[in-house]
Amino acid sequence: MSKHLSRRDIETICGHIASFRGKLTWEDLEAHLQEAGYTHTRWAIRQHDLIKAAYDAKKKAERAIKDTKKAAPKAVAKPSQESVAVLKARIHALEGQLAVVLDNAAELGIPLERMQRAPHPVGYNPTSQRH
Repeated sequence: MSKHLSRRDIETICGHIASFRGKLTWEDLEAHLQEAGYTHTRWAIRQHDLIKAAYDAKKKAERAIKDTKKAAPKAVAKPSQESVAVLKARIHALEGQLAVVLDNAAELGIPLERMQRAPHPVGYNPTSQRH
């Protein structure tokens, strides 16, 4: 039986997911993690909200890229290497911020489903007048 995942293990696995190249599947992730020395099964790994959220975000990004490639016209100019590097750095920074937000939400006991809902203002009425 495998040991429980520590916070550091979870962050490392989320990093592996974020840096994974190619089409990501739970089987491929499990094999990749076993090569890195983790003995957990995909079933054990996917029980952690942060890992599941990182996996879902990566899959959503893959689908978005796939859809963009399908819908993109053929005459699109190639981005410069500099702009690609800037965008990659921005993505890396945003992934780090997402990991922090998800970690904080998990510590506060906020379920992942609630994090995926659109926010709505409470008690906001722009037409009300003060007397």
